[in-house]
Amino acid sequence: MYIEEIDPSAFLELISLETLWLDHNLHIDFDGSLLRNSLGLEFVNLSYNRMVHLPPMPSELLSRLKTLFLYGSPFEYKDIEAFRQRVWKQFPKLSLHL
Repeated sequence: MYIEEIDPSAFLELISLETLWLDHNLHIDFDGSLLRNSLGLEFVNLSYNRMVHLPPMPSELLSRLKTLFLYGSPFEYKDIEAFRQRVWKQFPKLSLHL
């Protein structure tokens, strides 16, 4: 399992190194899957329309992601490394590419 940018160069160009946060558009359906966009890709919509593609995940992992990212509320990070460290602490087997 891994999280990656759909377009790494465009994604990195948009990222602010000072602040990165998930907006409140992280939706998790009742069936345990992430809400799909019109292309059918599972995704997390980040602020400023940045998108991260997620492969299919077990419902247990989705529940933990929901808890980690405080569903319905922005979760702010001062830098990308802090974001990586928080994810890695909760999901040691999950690689995060930002």
